Amino acid sequence: MRRRLRTGTAGIAAATDEQWTALAGLIGGPDMVADTRFDTLAHRHANERELDRIVSEWTAGQDAVTLA
Repeated sequence: MRRRLRTGTAGIAAATDEQWTALAGLIGGPDMVADTRFDTLAHRHANERELDRIVSEWTAGQDAVTLA
């Protein structure tokens, strides 16, 4: 997914559950990692709108240099 950052834009993707765990840890720490709404690809798809909202809120405070 492509997201607008505080400075610039970035593409963010997690192709595997392991990548998702790492990204979720950055976004929301252990609580996000443990959130069963997002623990599998099927759950992430089923809760895509909420996940999109959470990721958008997180990226709004980031800058391109930090995420690179």
